[in-house]
This record gives sequence, structure tokens and C-alpha cells, in this order.
Amino acid sequence: MPDPSAVVSAFGIARAINAHGMRISSRKYYHNTIVPYRSYSYDLTFFITPSKHDGDKTNQGAALNADLRKAMATTKIVHSHYGNPYRVKLSPKLRWSSSKQMYELSVKGLAKRVSKTSSSQ
Repeated sequence: MPDPSAVVSAFGIARAINAHGMRISSRKYYHNTIVPYRSYSYDLTFFITPSKHDGDKTNQGAALNADLRKAMATTKIVHSHYGNPYRVKLSPKLRWSSSKQMYELSVKGLAKRVSKTSSSQ
């Protein structure tokens, strides 16, 4: 199973958030085994503090949402700690939390193991 942090890194989630002058204040990573050694689901949550320089949260959030959707539009091959390849697909949902004054990014994902020959294609 690919480690959740490897999945986050492969899709450049933190890089996209930082590119908008925002920072991740906290994160939660969960994974569930669907079929051992074959498929896993991911539930990733990020709490994002917006830039203090940009007063327009709507435009800031829309731009971040567009970049995250673009980064997660395709599947990627992510390797487990043991070198086994998994095809990973992620789906992001970004929302503004008025009570917390920050964005909450919820990412659902699915990883399915593929053969080593098909992962090199």
C-alpha cells in the first residue's frame, strides 16, 4: 500500500497550496484496506490557512480549487514502501469554514495495484 504521504507528494498537494501563499495548519490521513495487497481507499483532510495578504477569499479559494482539480485530474502511479506500483486516483473537495476562518480540503482516493510492466507505460 502506498503511504498516504507518498500519495500527497506524488500529486503535489502541498506544493499547490503553498503556491497560493497559503499554509497547511493541520492534516489527517486515513486509509482503508479494500482487498489486502490489491486496493485501498484514502481519506485525506487538510486545514488550510489563507494568505493574510489576499482579502478576497472567494477568488483565492477558486484559484486554489482550480489548481487542485488540475493536479488531481489524472491518475498517477505511486509505489509502496516495497516498490509495488499502484494506480491512484484522487478527488478533491474544497470548502470555506466560516467558523474556523480557514479552508478545509477533503480528498477521497482509490489505489489499485498494477503489474510492474503496466506501470512503466
